[in-house]
Formats: sequence, C-alpha cells, structure tokens
Amino acid sequence: MAYAPVAPDPRVMVDGEVWTQIPTLDGAGPDDTVFTPDHESGEVRFGDGVHGSVPPEGTRLTVSYTSGPRAGYMDFVRAMKEADPDIRVCSSYQGDAFLEAIGDDPAFDCQVSHPSTPGSSPP
Repeated sequence: MAYAPVAPDPRVMVDGEVWTQIPTLDGAGPDDTVFTPDHESGEVRFGDGVHGSVPPEGTRLTVSYTSGPRAGYMDFVRAMKEADPDIRVCSSYQGDAFLEAIGDDPAFDCQVSHPSTPGSSPP
C-alpha cells in the first residue's frame, strides 16, 4: 500500500476474491487465502505455500485502504493559515461520507478531483 501508514482494516483482493486479514501467518494452512499487513510500512504479506496460500503468478492484486493518520498534519495546516490567511487547503477525497466525517474540521476548505487509474504509481 503506497501511502503508509495504513488504518487497521485494508481490504485485499486477488483476482476479485477477498482474502482474509490475520495477525500472523504462522498458523495458516497452505490453502488459506490470508494476508498480514504491516500498517507502518504499507507492505502486504501473503503466505509461502506452507503457512498461507501464495497468489498465483499473473493474478491481479487490488487493495482498498485508508491512509493515515499523519502526525503533525493539523499543526502544519494551522501554520500555513497563520502565514497566509487566504490559503486554501483542499482534500482530494470526495463524497458525502467524507464531508460528513470531517464536519466542521478546519483542515479542509475545499475538495478537488484527483483521479487514480489502474497501473498508475504514486509519486
């Protein structure tokens, strides 16, 4: 997961099939479709064929996750707004659920479209 740290419940799919998150691969069987995430680095670990299944070569891996939190983010926003009261801080995440979640949070003044397409890589 490219934008670590990562919130606790990523959703990992192998060719559209949802695999199960477990705390450790040690007790997994060879056919168990499981993974373990490293929330700090964003790395997803699959089994080795003995402890958990190995995704077949050439399969499509998809992950859906929430990135963050980012230490110091609000302090940075406040400092920017103190330096320039006209500055606008925008979120690239959109939708009613996001607007409801942030409520009156002063961290965001607007939303912008920031599409991500299959095969693109983060900066």
